[in-house]
Amino acid sequence: MKIVHLCLSGPYNDNWGYQENIIPKYNRKDGHDVTVITSVFINSKKYVGYEKVNPGEYLLKDGVKIIRIPFKKNRLKIISEKLRMYEGVYKALKKEKPDFIFMHGLQFWDIKKVIKYIKEHPECKLVADNHATYDNSAKNFFSKHILHKIIWRFNIKKSLKYINKIFVLAPGCRKFAKEMYDIPDEKMEYLFLGADTDKIDFEHKEELKKEIRRRLNINESDFVLITGGKLSKGKNINLLLEAFKDINQQNLKLIIFGAFSDDIKQKSLEKIKYDNRVIYIGWLKGEEVYK
Repeated sequence: MKIVHLCLSGPYNDNWGYQENIIPKYNRKDGHDVTVITSVFINSKKYVGYEKVNPGEYLLKDGVKIIRIPFKKNRLKIISEKLRMYEGVYKALKKEKPDFIFMHGLQFWDIKKVIKYIKEHPECKLVADNHATYDNSAKNFFSKHILHKIIWRFNIKKSLKYINKIFVLAPGCRKFAKEMYDIPDEKMEYLFLGADTDKIDFEHKEELKKEIRRRLNINESDFVLITGGKLSKGKNINLLLEAFKDINQQNLKLIIFGAFSDDIKQKSLEKIKYDNRVIYIGWLKGEEVYK
């Protein structure tokens, strides 16, 4: 099949380990022709937030085509970026001629352009997923009551009958979709986050385990907990550190990797400094995370 993944609700980084990276990769491995249409936003490696890259087309090493499209030009650029209004969504779909479309996220203005394509090509199947939860979305009055409960809800409700299935990544995603957008239960199905098993070196598991423990000065008998990624307030890292402190066991170790958001960085690093059982190793590349 010709499969198009739409990553237009947020940033997209090439070769990361997110669902929108892994599913296209394995679609391609299964022999399909795969394109990702996305924005010019990427997650910053320097801080918690977005950076911009240039629009354009290119191929990844695994053969997945990436098309980055710009935001719509208007006087208030922030509106185009906030509402995810793009130049050329419909045009890109017409060019790619997909048999199957996977929308990663429902929160973008040009969902109506996708529906236009589906109406004209009813043989093309359309599915979507929802990553939004109360932990990562609807954090203020405008976001919750205007953006999600009015704008996105209206767009999604109008589009529902053309979407075959809406996948939710966790119970929190299902709750959010139901309460914010009034998506019926029968339309939703769980699709839990997976892993890129090509990057897991099962054959050398024991050697890798010993190498990492030696490098981080962790004993063979220590019990290790690991957490990481984008370390924002919603991940409750400070709550984890407080709970960890209450457990008086020296053979318990906690590894934290990733970048802290500015609002919790200082407090978190202070707590880490005063507990020698906590090991903060900063940002890791995908391969290192699997190790």
